[in-house]
Amino acid sequence: MSSVMQSSHLNRRKTGKGVQEMKGKMVYLGILLLVSALAISGCSGASSALEPTPAGQLSRPSDPVAARDAVLAYLTESYGSEAPVAGLVWIEAHTKPEGLVGGESYEYTAGDWLIAVSYPVVAPESVVYTIAVSNATTGFRWEGRVDAQRQGTETSFGGQSSRPSDPVGARDAVLTYLAKKYGSEAPVAGLAWAETHTKPEGLVGGDSYEYTAGDWLIAVSYPVVAPENVVYTIAVSNATTSFRWEGRVDAQGQVTEASFGG
Repeated sequence: MSSVMQSSHLNRRKTGKGVQEMKGKMVYLGILLLVSALAISGCSGASSALEPTPAGQLSRPSDPVAARDAVLAYLTESYGSEAPVAGLVWIEAHTKPEGLVGGESYEYTAGDWLIAVSYPVVAPESVVYTIAVSNATTGFRWEGRVDAQRQGTETSFGGQSSRPSDPVGARDAVLTYLAKKYGSEAPVAGLAWAETHTKPEGLVGGDSYEYTAGDWLIAVSYPVVAPENVVYTIAVSNATTSFRWEGRVDAQGQVTEASFGG
């Protein structure tokens, strides 16, 4: 009887010891799993922090390439074999003058072809690209504008104005004149001019526009008359340099200087 009780007591002690050992192993295993999970989580977090965020395919608010291509499509349709052939490889050059604020300009060349694109840095829906396409070998020259909706307006072809009243053509004729006569004092080539329609409300028989680029301001006004009789009155000024020029441009693009100075 005594031996049976001793045996039973011994078995309980072994059983209790086994349970304690099992509990200890389970606690150890739990701690090990917790440490492993934390280590994996830490590694995963470090890895994701180093991974670059994929860049989305964003369309540029101001896209001179799309404007260029819209003009090329128009030229192919309107001028056929005279226009640049499809499939040309265009080389881009950033031509923005150093220090220019508020505008951008690019040139694209392919063989003898040159496309100059300039535009103001404004809200995407308001941007208007000024584009000139030329070929020194064939004498082809086209100028026009493309708005944010890719709608194009031809302003000149072959040096002849295509619009009865074209303030942009008159402005550019003056800019060419100023560059030749006044050199570095005149507005530099490639400026992106922002256009504002300044015709006073209720005015009949006339129209006016202003063009700004940095510190430069060009005011153009003209009567609404037969195209062959139109004469543009133009004032060019720079508030920083005190440059001021006034003159006129007739329907044939002839520039007449009226005044220069302060």
